[in-house]
Amino acid sequence: MQEMNFKNIEHYFQIIKSNSAYFYCCNREYKKLIGGEELIFNQYPWGNCKKIVLEDCSWHKKYYEFKQPFIHKYNGNVKHALVKYL
Repeated sequence: MQEMNFKNIEHYFQIIKSNSAYFYCCNREYKKLIGGEELIFNQYPWGNCKKIVLEDCSWHKKYYEFKQPFIHKYNGNVKHALVKYL
């Protein structure tokens, strides 16, 4: 969902909710898109769901590239959530 605008995110959430599905999401806590739109993880349209996991993502703090230096820290915090829609 990281590169989607909020309207597309809302559409995906509608589909997920309508299927009473489990949903796992791992994204930056905050991101400003190229067009200037700001996405905030905690403001996604979670709605009525059972939150199984909702926390900072401890295993997703770094990323790699194929040139030196190979390991980089993300600019900002990454959160993840596992929820169940009823």
